Amino acid sequence: MAVLFTGIASTQRISGTGLGNQNVVALENGLGSNCIVCIRSITSQLDPSSFVTTTAKPTIMMYRGWMSEPSGTGSKASKQDGAILVRKGAFDQTQTSSDYVRVWSAFSPDGLGISNLTANLGPRLWQKFNHRMHDLTGQIVAADAADGAFTAAPIMLDDPAFDVNLYPGDALVWVVTPGSAGTATNNPLTHQWLFNLVWTEETLGTYTISGNVKLSGVGVDGADVIVMVADDVTTLGNAYLQSVQTTAGGGLWSAIIPDGKYAYAYAQNYTGGIYYTSPGAPFVSNV
Repeated sequence: MAVLFTGIASTQRISGTGLGNQNVVALENGLGSNCIVCIRSITSQLDPSSFVTTTAKPTIMMYRGWMSEPSGTGSKASKQDGAILVRKGAFDQTQTSSDYVRVWSAFSPDGLGISNLTANLGPRLWQKFNHRMHDLTGQIVAADAADGAFTAAPIMLDDPAFDVNLYPGDALVWVVTPGSAGTATNNPLTHQWLFNLVWTEETLGTYTISGNVKLSGVGVDGADVIVMVADDVTTLGNAYLQSVQTTAGGGLWSAIIPDGKYAYAYAQNYTGGIYYTSPGAPFVSNV
């Protein structure tokens, strides 16, 4: 697969909650995307100003999941209550990131107004203990370690043979869990988190569907062809509006569909003071 974009992003400071599990950061490949997202690296840093001797120290967990708050704009995560979008950076300024690839972060300025990232968690893929500090003289702010000691994902992600691929609609979500709720292990006034991410956006295979819109046997130009895409034809899982095509050249239209997805199209046209809606063929796929 060809690399379309190599991205890098760093969250703002995220305060702990001192409560239960806290969704802190997510990398999302939104519905409607025409690329595959591969996570290359994510590192976590914690600045604890309170020592923790208990075994109930915080851990970082990585989940597959998907984002909440569907908005009808082709992505399940165009809006996150309380969370913020993290600005994406590029290693190569000639490359452009997909608008559907988003980095989300919980946000809590100065330890106040703590927000939580809304996400639906699937299987847990990875977890690690972050630190144990027996006294304040032992405080260490973790650096980006070459041996992966402070990574929040398996170091084997550096090897393309072990890619974790995010297809449209997928996300990776990182969660901080305290040892027990209400303890000092993730207190908002003493625990400040940072996350740094690197990922690539790579080509996703596609196929093309096309058709011809006619009225009384004559091709109709200027009609709208609404193209819908879904994971399957039974439950219409992850269905979304892929595009709206305008017919031309005698009613002709076409649309590009991601591999493995099912597509359905129907036409609408307004002529002679009448709205016409024409159902299309059943769902089609290249699988």
